[in-house]
Amino acid sequence: MVSGNPNLCAVSQADFPPEQVEWEFCLTLTARQLKHTDAVALLLHVVDQIEMDDNKLSARLFMVLSELVNNALDHGLLKLDSALKHSRQGFEHYFEERAARLALLEQGEIRLRVCKLAGPARQCLKIDVHDSGGGFNHAEMLPCGGGEASMARHGRGIALVKSMSGAMRYNGTGSEVHVCLPVGGVPCNCPYGQETGGGQFPSNAMAGTGLENR
Repeated sequence: MVSGNPNLCAVSQADFPPEQVEWEFCLTLTARQLKHTDAVALLLHVVDQIEMDDNKLSARLFMVLSELVNNALDHGLLKLDSALKHSRQGFEHYFEERAARLALLEQGEIRLRVCKLAGPARQCLKIDVHDSGGGFNHAEMLPCGGGEASMARHGRGIALVKSMSGAMRYNGTGSEVHVCLPVGGVPCNCPYGQETGGGQFPSNAMAGTGLENR
């Protein structure tokens, strides 16, 4: 078992039967590391070294991790508003503001966990991303939340992750997201069950998974 944070990884046996956890990697980045560490590249390197036989996984995992980690940093910790992208020079303004806020970031952390589950009922990568910020309105970035007009401007990344995943769940505030990504061509029978509308879920949705107190 590979681990960057033993305390975070310790919940794995409560999440699933131990024989189904094939490997696990956990990482916590504080404000100091977030200024200069490419967390997505780091996680991809780790997974690529373990899952060397699946050459299609890396591209899919890159898209999922990029969206989840960037949302946690941009909206959870830096409090950036995607509406900044709507003007003629919106993307330039957005990334200038992002760089300025990141340079000033003194507090906050992002915790990441990637775990492979392998068993007769499912085979998937379970991806958890948690930020210490106040979250963001993730529901408006999904088709049933913000509508087609909102999707045309931003939010396509979350919709893409949702379409690629066996299941995707945000907590009520948006500071935690849990994704199951099918691997090896095996359908993902995710223990989260069926997701509810708009990417949200009831307060007891994580009961029994070991994640409700995280």
